[in-house]
Amino acid sequence: MILGVLTGFLINTSLSPADAKAAAGNLSIITDIFLRLIRMIIAPLVFSTLVVGIAHMEDSAAIGRVGVKTLGWFMLASLVSLTIGLISVAMNSRALSRILRSSSCDSSGISAKIELPTISAAV
Repeated sequence: MILGVLTGFLINTSLSPADAKAAAGNLSIITDIFLRLIRMIIAPLVFSTLVVGIAHMEDSAAIGRVGVKTLGWFMLASLVSLTIGLISVAMNSRALSRILRSSSCDSSGISAKIELPTISAAV
């Protein structure tokens, strides 16, 4: 991770913007390979951990309780992440509308109206 940050910093400081963009495009192959390797390792590891954990449970009712708890945590985490996302969108759209309204540019030649998203439109 530190190597990636240092590489990005060196490319940004030593190359022109066009060359830096080209270098970043060339490095995307390495990042794709790295992410695919991580996925290839993580998915079987999680699957095998779940299978071994369920196999060591002797009580079938315990498996059901674990399944219900897992689904509950998944639903709760999804609800929390969705709420955080909606709040951040609402806050950013309000900030954007304040910036656009306080702008001192001449908008007499602009005929299009900018409509910002609201929470009620997202729900």
